Amino acid sequence: MNSRNKHVYYMYALRIQANALGLSRCQLKRALDAEGVFAAEGYVRPIYLYPMYSQAVRDKHTGGGAGIWHGKNVSYEAGLCPTTERLHFAELLMTNVCRHDLGMHGADEFADAILKIVEHRDAVREKCRADGID
Repeated sequence: MNSRNKHVYYMYALRIQANALGLSRCQLKRALDAEGVFAAEGYVRPIYLYPMYSQAVRDKHTGGGAGIWHGKNVSYEAGLCPTTERLHFAELLMTNVCRHDLGMHGADEFADAILKIVEHRDAVREKCRADGID
């Protein structure tokens, strides 16, 4: 590694396993919001699910990648990359907890918020369900 290279401290990805945690990703995000901790569900929608691919490219066989490798029968439908879709739509939670200006105090606050949520997960789950969030 070159000594001039530096980490960009952009985002930190957490994979949420709802069965093990006892909370869905959406429920965890709501609880983090309540604790004042930034979190975003998913990251970048799988590019093949954007209309450019699912409509224009498929229908006209023109544009980014259409027919170059796949011939004329190009399909960019949901289910093409099930792991990517599962992570984006159900399991991946992004946070900026790794940013360079956070410091140990901020990291401790993040960890404390997670621990608090886990300790009170039954109440969090009940509140979320009462609000229509599964």
